[in-house]
Amino acid sequence: MTQALAEYRSHVDALNAEANRHLAEVNRIEQEKRRLSMSTEERIRDIQRQGMSEYEATEDRKSQIAEYQEQARRALANGSFEESRGYAQKAMDLASQVASSQTSEAKRGEEARRQAEQGASQVALLEARAREASRNQEYGKSEALMRQADQLRAEISQRTQESDAAITRGKQGVNSAIQDIRSSEDILNQSLNAEAAAHRSAAQSATTARDQIKQTLAETQTQVDQLTAKLAQGSRSQSMRTPPASIRHSPISTRLSRRSSTSSRSRQTFSRPRSNCGNTSYS
Repeated sequence: MTQALAEYRSHVDALNAEANRHLAEVNRIEQEKRRLSMSTEERIRDIQRQGMSEYEATEDRKSQIAEYQEQARRALANGSFEESRGYAQKAMDLASQVASSQTSEAKRGEEARRQAEQGASQVALLEARAREASRNQEYGKSEALMRQADQLRAEISQRTQESDAAITRGKQGVNSAIQDIRSSEDILNQSLNAEAAAHRSAAQSATTARDQIKQTLAETQTQVDQLTAKLAQGSRSQSMRTPPASIRHSPISTRLSRRSSTSSRSRQTFSRPRSNCGNTSYS
């Protein structure tokens, strides 16, 4: 029975291993299909960005970051920890690209502002020349110089506003990208923590199941030992009640049996009643 139990356990373990191997292969194929699909979509999206302005491309990247984060959260909720980490990592990488792009935009805005500030000195120079022409009674020249100064001042103001907006947009974009990186990192940590908790729970379940199986096997082994002992005891008792054939048919045994029979007949003879002895009368 012990051997049968061992063979049964071995057979069950082999079946479980084979089933787990096939399930792992199915999961690998499905993940490979998802990666291929995502890779294709990402390439198409990158190609489409090439036809966009820099602002439009940056905004599209921001939208894609939000999509990756949502997919990461959904995968985390479904218990797909590896997939969740993949989406979170992609969101972090794309957010880093956005941060770099926004930093460049802020730097360009600062450069445009410096150029606008340099243009302010040209405005001052034109106004000085216009005043000098007016003092020389060159009124036509003075008016032309003043128009140039006004036009340049308006252009500088416009460039300054645009550069300030670019600086603000770039800095806000950098801050937003940093926040996206932190959010993606938080999702990544949640996925790692959830996976660790799942492994701890699985380990606890496996330990509990192992202890239960050990207890069951111990109880089964005890029952087998008890049954074996009872069978052995019954066999010994039977052998003690029934002498061997060599003893039953030996000459000594035969003589003892004959003597026992003769003694029994003698006892029967001496034990017969004497019916006439006690009633005899003499005349």
